Amino acid sequence: MLALCPLTALARGVVSRGFVTIHFHTPNGETKTVKAEPGENLLRVAQHNDIPLEGACECGLACATCHVILDKKHYDAIPEPTEEEEDCLDNASGITETSRLSCQIKVNEDMDGMEVTVPKITRNFYVDGHVPKPHSFVFLKHNSYSFSSSPSQ
Repeated sequence: MLALCPLTALARGVVSRGFVTIHFHTPNGETKTVKAEPGENLLRVAQHNDIPLEGACECGLACATCHVILDKKHYDAIPEPTEEEEDCLDNASGITETSRLSCQIKVNEDMDGMEVTVPKITRNFYVDGHVPKPHSFVFLKHNSYSFSSSPSQ
C-alpha cells in the first residue's frame, strides 16, 4: 500500500526535490510503504499515514512515545541524536542501538528506502486504544498561525 502525506511543502516552508520511500513495520506485523517529502518530520509522516505512533509531547522531547527502530544503514546516514534525545530514549521500552525518537528526525533524500520499525512494546499514554491525530499549523492571513486538531489537506 502506498500513501502520500497530505501536508504540502508550502505549509511546511520547504522546497522538495522529490519524494522518498519509507517502509514502516507496525507492531501487528503489517508493512506500510509511504512517500514523504524531504524536510518533513518523521513522526508527522507516520501519523498522517495511520502508523501507530503517539507523540504525546508534540515533538517537545518530553516523552518517548514516538520511539522507533531504524535499519542500520539509514541510522548511520542521519545526524546523531542529541544528548536530550538520548536522555529521553532512556525512558523508552526495548531500545536498541538504532533506536531514535521519530519526532527528532527530519526526512532527507538519503532516507529513500529506509526501514522503520515501531516496537511491539511502546509507552502509550492512552489506555483505551485511542490513536491520536497530530496537530497541524494552518497558515492564516497576515502571517499569523493557528493550531488545528486535524491535519491540513
